Amino acid sequence: MKILEKFSYTIFILCAAVIMIVNLTNNNETTKDLVGIISFIIVLIVVINSIIYRKKSKKK
Repeated sequence: MKILEKFSYTIFILCAAVIMIVNLTNNNETTKDLVGIISFIIVLIVVINSIIYRKKSKKK
């Protein structure tokens, strides 16, 4: 879990970069939507796990 907390900002930046690259280089709307949804889900999972981990570590 410490690895996830350490690299959470890197994951956010990578997902944003992938979304920007796909939006600038691809004309297919379905691909753009799919990449956006997958990136949003990845970021959401990382954020939820980071919040849970930080709350547990503060209680200790």
